[in-house]
Amino acid sequence: MDTSRIFVAIEISDEVRRIVGDRLSELHEQDTENVVRWERPEKMHITLKFVAEAFPQEVKALDATIAETAGSFPRFTAHVEGVGAFPDERKPRVLWFGLGEGEETIAAIAADIEKRCRQQRLPNEQRRFYPHLTAGRIRDARRARPITQRFLETGFDAVPFDVTRLVLIESKLQPGGSVYSVLSSHELTAAGE
Repeated sequence: MDTSRIFVAIEISDEVRRIVGDRLSELHEQDTENVVRWERPEKMHITLKFVAEAFPQEVKALDATIAETAGSFPRFTAHVEGVGAFPDERKPRVLWFGLGEGEETIAAIAADIEKRCRQQRLPNEQRRFYPHLTAGRIRDARRARPITQRFLETGFDAVPFDVTRLVLIESKLQPGGSVYSVLSSHELTAAGE
């Protein structure tokens, strides 16, 4: 039986994509040795849960879980703000844009999805959740040090966006990189406080 690579995500606004894209474009131009694989703005999102190998019945169960979670949270505003690196700034492998306002609500949504997944015996996430947008993946940490320092020292001022829905996305690996397809979308429908 075939499995799918799927993830639950929050999409960002076109405005955030444009501003982040401008920043990444500058960095890409400065990265003359191509030591960082910069993310394309149109693919950026906040991953809430990732499942590397989901069977069809697990995809269906996860979709139902997302619908339940979406019904438990109201729409809200979040801010993309700040930068950092995983696992840390001394030995970076991934560069990211962080979240400011709205980060706690996003973490609560991810925790709710994880709790519901455990109840349905769906695959658990092993890593600690940290909401972010992936900016780039470092190919060679030593050679990437100058561009990494530029990215981290410049920071990133807050850019707001509205969080209105949760999406289930399939990721298909292709020779030119992964291709995303939205499988379902669930509006946040709980009444606000």
